[in-house]
Amino acid sequence: LPLEARSREKDVMIVDRSPALKEAPELQRTSPTEMVRVPLELAGEGTPELGVIMHEVLDMISKNRLTREKVEEFLESRTYSSRVRDEVRKHLEVMKKAGFLEEYVVPDNRESYSELPFAMKEGRAVVSGRIDRVILEGDRALIIDYKTHPGDQEAIKRVYQPQIEYYKKAVDTIFRPKSIQAYILRTGSGELIKI
Repeated sequence: LPLEARSREKDVMIVDRSPALKEAPELQRTSPTEMVRVPLELAGEGTPELGVIMHEVLDMISKNRLTREKVEEFLESRTYSSRVRDEVRKHLEVMKKAGFLEEYVVPDNRESYSELPFAMKEGRAVVSGRIDRVILEGDRALIIDYKTHPGDQEAIKRVYQPQIEYYKKAVDTIFRPKSIQAYILRTGSGELIKI
């Protein structure tokens, strides 16, 4: 805040709320990703490392911190295995050919967010997480969730539906759009699955 916006000491009223806090029930913390149990047939080999790296690269591209031309330098500067670097290159090429890099990752004149954090209370739990990509187009919001692993489309929809529903609630609460469309973007196969 600017200096002039700071409260002066005499304007600050101290309120002791400690008794109320002591009586408050303990809230359990969780996230939508922790709630999802991915079957082994969907997980595939090396998925966790590949998923982490793909999310990092796509986040940096969408925030203009990494140009597509500099991705190679970025991958080479990290200590990832050459197999994982090759997988990242393949996934990016698939996304480029499908038009997904331009449409959903590379920033344009639309209002958009990458790795958007949220937290909301649900019963006795606080559900928090990060949404891979949110793009606002007028009164419509697009949610894009990146997935790197292969698998049957219907199985992927079934497994990730609960996670995406939390994302929809969060986006509705934050932005209040008239409509929300959510998709799983499969980076390795170039598929967009509507949820």
